[in-house]
Amino acid sequence: MGQNATTRELLIRCDCGFEAQGVEEALFLIVKEHTSEAHNAKLIDEEVLARVLSAVPSSREAAVR
Repeated sequence: MGQNATTRELLIRCDCGFEAQGVEEALFLIVKEHTSEAHNAKLIDEEVLARVLSAVPSSREAAVR
């Protein structure tokens, strides 16, 4: 039984070493907040979405398969 794109666990890594794991909706907010707080940068929603969509399945997701 597979998971669709919005419910699968993803892992995203920032060049600064920050990592976050979660579903797309949660990662969107996490990436936007991290970029603002850690890097004093503001990304537009399309940039955030592009980064989230480039996230890889988490190791937990890979272990389930």
